[in-house]
Amino acid sequence: MKKAARLLILLLIISCGKNEPNLTVTGSIKGLKKGTLYLQQLQDTILVVKDSIIYNGEENYILTSDLEA
Repeated sequence: MKKAARLLILLLIISCGKNEPNLTVTGSIKGLKKGTLYLQQLQDTILVVKDSIIYNGEENYILTSDLEA
């Protein structure tokens, strides 16, 4: 019984770990000097910002987010 309880507690601790983003968008923008880039998701009829970056002329970007099932 004690082994089963320890195993259950261990599984609960492992399952409560940090969630990693399951969506990654990478790309590059040429010719833009500065601005803001948004990753948005449509929820019902509203656009919700999931991630954003301040763009300062660096060509490559990476945006990440968690998609809900």
